[in-house]
Amino acid sequence: MYNVIGRQDPPVITHPGFYYGFVGTAIAWQIGFLMIGRNPVTLRPVMIAAAVEKFTYSVAVIVLVAQSRMHPSDLPFGVQDLLLGILFINPGYLDPMFHHLGGIIAMMVGVVMIVIGSVVIGRIVDIDV
Repeated sequence: MYNVIGRQDPPVITHPGFYYGFVGTAIAWQIGFLMIGRNPVTLRPVMIAAAVEKFTYSVAVIVLVAQSRMHPSDLPFGVQDLLLGILFINPGYLDPMFHHLGGIIAMMVGVVMIVIGSVVIGRIVDIDV
C-alpha cells in the first residue's frame, strides 16, 4: 500500500514514519469510534475529541482541494468526516432516520452503494501489497 500511494498520487512518500503513524492513529480512532458506539453515555466526553478529529480532517481536505493541492476526488472523504463530526456533536440528527421508512430505505441504499463501490474499486485498482 505504501508504494501504491506514490505511484497513484505522486510524489512518493518520503517519510515512512509519518505514513505509518497516520495509519496507526486512524486505526486507533476507528477502535475508539466503535467503543463510543457501544457505550455512548459513558464515553460522551470522548465524543468531543472524536468531533475534533473529524472536523480537522474535513476542513483540511476542503481547504486543500480549494487550493488545488489535493485531488477533487478526495473531497467526498472530507465531507463524510464533516457529517460524522456533526453527528458526534448532536447524535439526535439520526433519530428520524431510524424511525421513518424513508430513513431506513436511505440507510439501506447507502450500504448497497458502499458495497457496490468497494467491488468496483477492487476491480479497477490493482494493489500489490
